[in-house]
Amino acid sequence: LFRIGDMLALQQWELKDSVEVQPCQRVAIESWWQMIEPPPVSYSMQIAMVDASGQPVSAANSPLTTLSTKLWIPDAWFLDARTLPVRCDTPPGEYPLVMSVYNPDTFSEAGSLPVSLPDGTPSNDYVYLTTLFVK
Repeated sequence: LFRIGDMLALQQWELKDSVEVQPCQRVAIESWWQMIEPPPVSYSMQIAMVDASGQPVSAANSPLTTLSTKLWIPDAWFLDARTLPVRCDTPPGEYPLVMSVYNPDTFSEAGSLPVSLPDGTPSNDYVYLTTLFVK
């Protein structure tokens, strides 16, 4: 689906819940990854619901998969399963659900890794997954 930096590939993702969510709910997301080139560091991932200005309303940050990306092997698929909490004070509305991958040691200076389409066309520094509707 997407190349993340020069080293990782997001092959598939799935929202395990409905796009219609309630405040205080936890939304389950699974994503499947492969290595393109051996990563030099152990990367982390953020899943976030963002507002109209792109600012996170709710976010889940943690290492990408349970196995350090530095230990990934070629041709293997790696599952990342996580939940995103919908804050209890989230107002009703539409919130894009986005994903980004970053080096936790340099995130404040370098930001997220660039995202490109499989043909190499640059995208953003995040992947738009879907829109969540808070009722």
